[in-house]
Amino acid sequence: MLPGDSLYSIAERFNLSAPGLVTLNKIKNPDRVPAGTVLKLPPSAGFVPIGATTTMPP
Repeated sequence: MLPGDSLYSIAERFNLSAPGLVTLNKIKNPDRVPAGTVLKLPPSAGFVPIGATTTMPP
């Protein structure tokens, strides 16, 4: 988290629910999450390229 971020704004940015972020990250007090906290996000449901293509030209 960066200064000025909130769980709600982060959830909105990634199209998630704030309560879901709280549960996933086992946050005890969602009103007191320090700046610099690294949050876990659920896996993406879309295609994410991870490297060079392995497709051979025809």
